[in-house]
Amino acid sequence: MPQTPIAASLAGLALLATLTGCTTSTPTPTSADTPASTSSPTSPSSTARTTPPATTAPEAELPANINTCVDGQALINTTQKTASLPDGCDTVFVQTEDATIDLGPTKKLVFEGHGNTVTYSGEAPEIIEAGESVGTNTAVAK
Repeated sequence: MPQTPIAASLAGLALLATLTGCTTSTPTPTSADTPASTSSPTSPSSTARTTPPATTAPEAELPANINTCVDGQALINTTQKTASLPDGCDTVFVQTEDATIDLGPTKKLVFEGHGNTVTYSGEAPEIIEAGESVGTNTAVAK
């Protein structure tokens, strides 16, 4: 029967047409499809960076108790090779190196520097040596 191959061919074409209609493709955008840009990527406004103005670090405020007794505490920190606190202080922190320091009555003496010699009046203070200063400082009574 000659009509069977024609019917099969027509059925195949109908199936092919149906499948072709089901496939999708992503259209390529055109300039008409994309919104206009307000600035070009190479314009100075889009690539320029603002550098903040240089600032200087504020000067460090030194504690009020440098080389003086304030509220029972004193901090001996000097570039001089001698320091004196004749009235003493409850607690004295020695944060200098290779200095000779003369103190009045003191309850606690904390060494944070090294190579210092401290003379004190009154009873012997409690002596604390911190860090690398251990064994490098001397405290003697007047």
